[in-house]
Amino acid sequence: MALEPGELPYLQIQTLGTAAMAIKKEKLTDSYASIPNSILRDSELPLDTIGLLAFLLSLPEDWEVRASQIQQKFGIGREKRQRMYKQLENAGHLVQRNGRGIDGRWTTETIIYQVPQN
Repeated sequence: MALEPGELPYLQIQTLGTAAMAIKKEKLTDSYASIPNSILRDSELPLDTIGLLAFLLSLPEDWEVRASQIQQKFGIGREKRQRMYKQLENAGHLVQRNGRGIDGRWTTETIIYQVPQN
């Protein structure tokens, strides 16, 4: 199927027994995240965990996110956030390091990776 000048491509997915779904994409030039398809198609990670990882990867590299902010933004509790963190850690996308901060208090540094580290 040939595209008309200025027309953007789209994907059409047909499934048996249900209505067809068309996926239309626009050419993005700013305010978008670069997330590998392998993350979005990972069958080992639940959808909510993929969504959290996609959100985190959309933030600037120097962005500081607190666990409480994640919980508030997504309306989840501590246990659910910890479950998602553990799933990301097992998949190699999240690494946590415990240590003492400048003031001597214990802190946890959490690093999110676009490419699995395992």
